[in-house]
Amino acid sequence: MLSLKYALCAEAVVRDAASNALSAFNILEEINAVGFPVVVPRLAIVVALQREASDDSDQPASLRITLGDLELFSHAFTLTFREKLLNRAILALQGVVIPAPGALKIEFSTSGLVHTITLPVATLGQQQLPLTFSDASLQEATSA
Repeated sequence: MLSLKYALCAEAVVRDAASNALSAFNILEEINAVGFPVVVPRLAIVVALQREASDDSDQPASLRITLGDLELFSHAFTLTFREKLLNRAILALQGVVIPAPGALKIEFSTSGLVHTITLPVATLGQQQLPLTFSDASLQEATSA
């Protein structure tokens, strides 16, 4: 039976070829946008799983991303453990379009195991930054 070790979402994930160490950059816990739709330029999902020695080394898996009832992404694939008992699935997406605020659900499933990461998607209030000039004549021209 497979068990989940950990799962996370980040802007990017890099695996070092020499050490097999994993680094995640800008871990996502929520998504805030000024307006919608918004494009998330890079989204990486990491799921680490452990199998028992008696489990098959190839396991069917799927990833599904939804916002409410709207499916934004779906992909089926095979996890290949080979002779190892631990496997990390790293899925990197580019240009994920989020059409509205809500709860972005990233659902990973395999062999009876379902894990969902929920990222709140919210609207930021538009903040007006003060307009400042170093030249007094420019300040006067914009005030008039």
